[in-house]
Parts: sequence; structure tokens; C-alpha cells
Amino acid sequence: MLNDMNPSQENTVPESAVEQVTPEPVFTFPPISGFWRRLLAWLIDVLILGVIGQIIGIVFSSFLFSIGPYGRPIGLLFTIPYFGIMNSKIGGGQTFGKRIMKIAVRNKDNEPIELWRSVIRIVLLALPSLFNQWSIPIFQNPIATWFLSLIIFGLGGAIFYTMIFNRKARQGIHDLILGTYVVHLPEKPIESFPTTPRIHWIVTSVWVGIVAIGALVMSLIASSMISKTPLAQAMSLYDILQDDPRFFTVGVNSNTFYGSNGRTSRSLIVTVWYKGRISENERQKVADSIVKIIFDNERNIGNYYDGIKVNITSAYDIGIASGNVNFWVSDSVEGWRKEIYPNGMPNGFIPLLMAKALAIP
Repeated sequence: MLNDMNPSQENTVPESAVEQVTPEPVFTFPPISGFWRRLLAWLIDVLILGVIGQIIGIVFSSFLFSIGPYGRPIGLLFTIPYFGIMNSKIGGGQTFGKRIMKIAVRNKDNEPIELWRSVIRIVLLALPSLFNQWSIPIFQNPIATWFLSLIIFGLGGAIFYTMIFNRKARQGIHDLILGTYVVHLPEKPIESFPTTPRIHWIVTSVWVGIVAIGALVMSLIASSMISKTPLAQAMSLYDILQDDPRFFTVGVNSNTFYGSNGRTSRSLIVTVWYKGRISENERQKVADSIVKIIFDNERNIGNYYDGIKVNITSAYDIGIASGNVNFWVSDSVEGWRKEIYPNGMPNGFIPLLMAKALAIP
């Protein structure tokens, strides 16, 4: 029997039987920028700020030498506005370095971030660099030392760890806190930004805790060791020299040298940061005056040390640029005595010794 069905009707499929096709996801998020691209962008920005800093250093050299270490916040007046404004909505999330490397800062919705968020982001990044090796008297006490260690090693270490090992999202701790990403704009888009694994939060929290406890313990141990060494007798020199209006900062340390012949020698090392630019004619005079202070206050210095070394630094530091002139002179204790007292020690030390003897019960 012949099939009289219309061929077109044979291939007709009911509309209800057609399977619903799931639309493919829309990829609109740029991929995360790699570490090296971010590093190159940062180096370009540092170079730009460094050129600005050098110009400032040349124009205001005398003033900067006169304020020495206290000039470091001047660099923040350029660093924070530069990164804060350029990485925000105002600058499209791109500094000059980021524009060259075609990367940008974005929030979780792939939008440029607000100015306040960008400012806090750069402050978190700048703090470890600001306090690293910042030698000012206010920081030379146990509490300040602990705080600086927490910022430099705690926060700085957390930033370093997350930038290197958070490979999925490439969010530093500053990005994690503020919910930001650094993206590579021209690359093939992705569906959404990745999420940082919780393990990185745990590691950074543990690290900061270890630094906080470790810095406190090391501070206590250092204080205990200093009080039990001959160097403790020279610590009064630190107080005397630190009160000298000619110096920003002072360091008093000792160094032990073990010779190949088995002889051991110890040197007292005094380091000062001179206020202003020191001339060549003043350098030796300042060094002599420092050693004279040592002899006047520690007449038995030869019982503990074989030599005395004086380091004099005349410098400025504005964070984005610095300049310095260093001078050092070293001699044996007896060599210094002949330099400071060519005609012999003054007789004033005899009444002083007699007064000390009479004071003994």
C-alpha cells in the first residue's frame, strides 16, 4: 500500500518537542593582570615620581638637607595624589605606568573605584616603604620599634605574600581589604573575576600575628642583652650625643674583629646624621668633637675598645628621592688621644678622679 503522506509532513516536528537551547554565558570581565605586568607598570610610575623628586632635590637642596629625615612625608604629597587620583574613577583606574602596560584597577563589578577607596589602597601600599629605615628619634624606643616592625614586616610581608602566591586572583592584601582587582584590558574577556581562596586570608593573619609577638619578644631580649654588655657603659654617650643640636640621629655600637693571628679587637662605632650640608672643612672638626665627648664622658674607654670609628652623614630623604654625603674616620684609642689632646690629657681629670674616690664610703 502506497504511503500517500506528504513528504513535508513527514519531517514536521511539533513545536513543543523542540529542545530549549541554553544561551552561552556572556564574557564581559577583563582577565586578571599578571604579576610582571603590574611590576613593570609600578617601575614606570616610580621612575616618573623619581624624576619629580630629583628636581625637587636640586631646587630645594639646602632646605632638604636642613630637615634631613623629616622630609620623607614630602614624598607622600606626590605619591598619594598621583596613585590615588589616577587609579580612581577620575583617572580611569590607570596611572601612566598602567596605561603603558594596558592594565587598570577595577572593583568587583569591573568598574573604576571611588577616590576614597583608591587613596586608602595606596596608603596601605605606601606605609611599609614610608617607615622602612626611617631614622628619626621618635621611633627609637621599644614601643615605636614594635609598631614599625608590625608595619614593615607584618603588613609588608602580607602584601608580598599575597602578590606572589595569590596566583588565581592576584589580589594583594590591599586589594583584598578594599575589594579591588588589577585587570589586563585588551585580553580575551572572562565570565567573572575569580575569588581569592580563604587560605591566603589565614596565612596573612597568622603571619601578622607572628610578627607582632616576635617583634615584642626581640625587643625585650635586645634590651636585656644591652644591659649586660660593656656597650651599656657607652649608652650614656647616646643620650649625650642625641641631645647635641647638631645631629638628627645618633647610633652607638660596637664591632668585634677576629684577626687571623688569633687576636681580637673591638671598636666603638659612633654614627651621626648631621643637620644641614656639612662642608669638607667641618668634617674632621665634627669627628674630633665627637671623640672628645667620648673621652670626656668615658675616660676608661681604652679598657673596652681598641679603636673608635666615627661615621658622619649629611643627607636628605623625601621618599621619592634622596641625597647624601658620607664621611668616616677611624683610629686607635691612643691615636685619637694624640689627635684630641696633642699636649696630653687635661689636668681636669685628676680632681674628677679624686672626687670619685672621696665619694666611695
